Amino acid sequence: MRFLKVTGADKERDEKVIERARMLAVLKCYVTNLPIDTVPATKVISAHHDLWQVEASFKMTKSDLRARPIFHREKDSIDAHLTVVFAALATGRHLQEISGLP
Repeated sequence: MRFLKVTGADKERDEKVIERARMLAVLKCYVTNLPIDTVPATKVISAHHDLWQVEASFKMTKSDLRARPIFHREKDSIDAHLTVVFAALATGRHLQEISGLP
């Protein structure tokens, strides 16, 4: 339905939407602050493709652990919270690896 114009009972292709989709389909950009001579583009793309694992971990922590949002205003509080979260995530991942559990 995304590429169709529906007017009453009439349906026709929406050429403007189709053309925009074609133009956007070829664009894929990866932006990083890592120097190209240190980290090759293939490594950046590979790391991006593994991002789903991080997202899955955060989804698990929110749902399985019933974590609620915590709002911080001060930089020290934000840094401390992120440190605890990432330490817990790293510990959980390590335990998954050595136990062989999914």
